[in-house]
Amino acid sequence: MPASVNWVTVTPAVVNPVKDQGQCGSCWAFSAVAAMESDKAIRTGVLLSLSEQNFVSCSFLQGNLGCNGGMYARAWNYAKNNPIETEANYPYTSGTTTKSGSCLYDRTKGVVGVSTFTSVGTDTNSI
Repeated sequence: MPASVNWVTVTPAVVNPVKDQGQCGSCWAFSAVAAMESDKAIRTGVLLSLSEQNFVSCSFLQGNLGCNGGMYARAWNYAKNNPIETEANYPYTSGTTTKSGSCLYDRTKGVVGVSTFTSVGTDTNSI
């Protein structure tokens, strides 16, 4: 295993360009999506752009509050039973509307889910 990896320059790509949450408190959804995108790309070689809006509008039952905040672990709990759609199928609109929006999730378009996850420590020995 190498001492370090620059995930931005790895080929094939495993990190998407930076996205903009706009005027919506949805950083939790963006962090959850970025981790899911990169995990999928590292495992399969396919980098998708997943839908933050899917989480912002649909993960209220897990305790998230859309544009009023949330937690990425709660987003992943949502994704355990609801594979996330791509951004092309479920585009991000909350950044300009500042509203969480109604859930328009279509399970048949879900492409990436979560089976399990864990928190790791913040020191370099936990990696």
